[in-house]
Amino acid sequence: MKVDVAIINGTIVTMDSNYTIVPKGFVLIRDKKIYSIGPMEEFPTNDYSEIIDVDNHLIMPGFINTHTHLPMVLLRGLGENLALHDWLTLIWKYEAKLTTEDFYLGTIIAGLESIRSGVTCVHDMYLDEFPIGKACEDLGLRAVLSYGMIDLFADNQIEKRESELNITKQLLKKWPAENDLITITIGPHAPFTNSPEILLESTKLARKYNVPIHIHIAETKKEKKDFEAKHGKTSVQYLEDLGFFEGVNVIAAHCVWVTDNDLAIFKKRNVKVAHNPASNMKIGSGIAPIPKMLEAGIPVGLGTDGAASNDNLSMLNDLRLVPYIQKGMHLDPTLISSKEVVSMATIDGARVLGMEDRIGSLEPNKLADMIVFDLNDVNITPSSNPYSLIVYSLKEYNLKHVLINGKFVYKDKKFIDPKKVKRDISSFKKLVDNLNKRVKRNG
Repeated sequence: MKVDVAIINGTIVTMDSNYTIVPKGFVLIRDKKIYSIGPMEEFPTNDYSEIIDVDNHLIMPGFINTHTHLPMVLLRGLGENLALHDWLTLIWKYEAKLTTEDFYLGTIIAGLESIRSGVTCVHDMYLDEFPIGKACEDLGLRAVLSYGMIDLFADNQIEKRESELNITKQLLKKWPAENDLITITIGPHAPFTNSPEILLESTKLARKYNVPIHIHIAETKKEKKDFEAKHGKTSVQYLEDLGFFEGVNVIAAHCVWVTDNDLAIFKKRNVKVAHNPASNMKIGSGIAPIPKMLEAGIPVGLGTDGAASNDNLSMLNDLRLVPYIQKGMHLDPTLISSKEVVSMATIDGARVLGMEDRIGSLEPNKLADMIVFDLNDVNITPSSNPYSLIVYSLKEYNLKHVLINGKFVYKDKKFIDPKKVKRDISSFKKLVDNLNKRVKRNG
């Protein structure tokens, strides 16, 4: 039988249910999926279109970025050291001037940066997901998209609510569930930016189309304080009382200021968390209680958030921060093993998105989303623990190959453009210059 690609002689970190590691093995890819995995002594004689020898390389599932805002790369570095309210005011001024071309080309920049750090799947929430989805398709980057719905501050709230929901319905129509690269989640921005009506309509859509809900929850101390002053309860308790969590898969981003009771609700309702350590630290939001979440059995994935609040989209950076922050804050070096962190970035990230049957681990019949790191470098010599190596030692420059849907999108440390996408750095700089001019001209 014809096999599209055989990757041989690498150390395979599968992230399957047994955390199987094959010290020297092969992965066979056929029709976008993993056909088989095994040790080299079992490598079958077959008809291969391409054989890639990766001796002294590490093969693993691609990283899954469970929460980001891709075009915000155009706002990278804005508002350095501003207080959160002032920072948001500046960001909103720029976002109001973004065009369709900005969303598309900003996503191209973000997608290339993501791929080059080993990301094979992104979960995006932003203002216009149609050009964002088009850019991800052109790059060959797997994407889960949610339009960030907000209706609470509109002059005509009913009209705004209908408009927001209709945009989400259009996304669901354009990229139905059977699409093998782009899928949709329902994206009410946050409890404090939306009416109870749109929150409940979101759950109806999620149940109708059998897709998850993507929402920001308890990101900042001020948000928590203001919400409780207005409603007399936490945002999580408010959503629970509203019936928001019933019968749907909710992906809650940030969750920095959640209480023990909030976490009990998460556990009861099987709410998943997208943890954003770099962003939460940089804009002074605080530190999420990740050890409590893990102890409670709450699935936790990793996210970079947008580059405006992180300044980069490197999942390797966020992997490293997870244990550093928690071990340092709690004065406990036994918290959060490197294996747990790698799991957050791969199979647990897939669980957060409800896609663990398709991606997140290297197993037969799963989609062939995988990355290969070259271990022939001083920063990773020697190493006896692959999980520790991934979390604490690997750098972007060690990344050799990236495959999504069984196709190379990054090979031998070079991008492969499926549709010859525009990625000239000078044109990107011009794009940002034009955005700056529009903002300054209109105040």
